[in-house]
Amino acid sequence: MSEPEKGDGMTEDCLVCQEHRLDVPPPGGHLVSSDEVVAFHVPPWPPPTHDVYLGYLMVTSRRHVPRWPGNPDSVSWLHVDDWDGARRGDFDTAFHQTLSPLARQYPMPPLPETSEIVRFGFHGLSCESVLDELRRIDPAMVERRIVIAHLGNGASMTAVRDGHSVETTMGFTPTGGLMMGTRTGDLDPGVLLYLLSEQGMSPDRLRLLVNKQSGLKGVSGQTSEMRDLLELAPFDRNASNAIDLYCYLARKQLGALIAVLGGIDLLLFTGGIGERAAAVRSGICASLEFAGIALDETRNAGNATIISANDATATVRVIPTDEDRVIAQHTLSALQGGVS
Repeated sequence: MSEPEKGDGMTEDCLVCQEHRLDVPPPGGHLVSSDEVVAFHVPPWPPPTHDVYLGYLMVTSRRHVPRWPGNPDSVSWLHVDDWDGARRGDFDTAFHQTLSPLARQYPMPPLPETSEIVRFGFHGLSCESVLDELRRIDPAMVERRIVIAHLGNGASMTAVRDGHSVETTMGFTPTGGLMMGTRTGDLDPGVLLYLLSEQGMSPDRLRLLVNKQSGLKGVSGQTSEMRDLLELAPFDRNASNAIDLYCYLARKQLGALIAVLGGIDLLLFTGGIGERAAAVRSGICASLEFAGIALDETRNAGNATIISANDATATVRVIPTDEDRVIAQHTLSALQGGVS
């Protein structure tokens, strides 16, 4: 049986054209070779469509690149003075532009300090990738009620109706939502205030705690790698507890998304853990028969494409994600003058 992959799958820069060659002429222009086209995806502010930053340009200052208030340094690597190739941005947030104003809003007053704080959502490129594949193998299902569970070192779930995002677990930053490899996921804000004011923790130390030292790594006290924890679990209580908490919190969030959709027709697992960790899929789906979710454990253990039981009313699928291919397809469409 294959194992969960190491790593996040949610990079901030991606030279995809080296893998998916795009040697095609741009609209009305000369041939652009693959090493002259950089496709990158970073959280934007404000959330643009994919091709807002398409153009032949030189990035010379921060004001020319997309800003994201949750991490304004996330695009600092783009500050170059000698690049005259084509650039375009693919944003992990773009898929979630269909969220309603209600779904985007945090319950905070409209203060100057809070004016930029909204729920963006992430892993949009992965959602688009698996929906593209679903459209190929079962096109009618794309229009139904779907929850996409992208489970890697970073993890999120997205509720999809009629092919569009209607709710997602990540919000203003990729730290929120599900428990992850090293991130806390959702956390009572009072815990953060307590650590700052009562325990004297600095903001930098707190940022490190919630992003790099928590999640599977923090609870197990050992590693963020699900593959390693699954091997340790039979003999190590901390490893077993980390897996149990991961599945419990994911199952709770899944239930909330099912409520938003008013039911579920398809649960779709993807990402390194979602595609390869049968025990995790089983743990998340436990006790969800009331929602029509039940696994065929033989299929699940074999990482079959469809792992739901024959008599379940909701289908459960496993579809590998390919975010780089989505970026490459968008870039090719842009270079050919299409709309991505």
